Amino acid sequence: MKRKTISKSEIKDLNDKLNPYGISFDKKLNMQYVETEDVKGYLIDKDLVAFVYKDTIVPTLKYILGNKITIPFVEVDVPAVKFLINGADIMRPGIKHIDSFGENSIILVRDELHKKPICLAKTLKNSEDLKNMDKGKSLENIHYIGDKIWSFAI
Repeated sequence: MKRKTISKSEIKDLNDKLNPYGISFDKKLNMQYVETEDVKGYLIDKDLVAFVYKDTIVPTLKYILGNKITIPFVEVDVPAVKFLINGADIMRPGIKHIDSFGENSIILVRDELHKKPICLAKTLKNSEDLKNMDKGKSLENIHYIGDKIWSFAI
């Protein structure tokens, strides 16, 4: 495992990348970049607060939940939940509510009954195109409750 304390200018760059989520970290924080076989991300103390997905930096579900971050979302029916928490992508028939978002955005997926976040997903279509679909893969599941990012520990 690689660990490196990041500088104030690196925190500023990180803030620029997390700005679409309304996230900004204090430059005085003791923040570290960590890289393991499975996860690349950013730590505050021992908590993973953001991770690298392909070339995009994304806040973790735990950080979003703990800080009440508001990002666009979709809601899925209850039968879809068991598949999503095992890493399945989101198919159109299971989606019951669609917020407004663009293509290739990172959004939250919630269950329609309790409104609880289940996973983060990358959109394959914009919200208008998604509303007009009847079937097919709609969202790519990139981080879900219980995965390696959720369970990350130093």
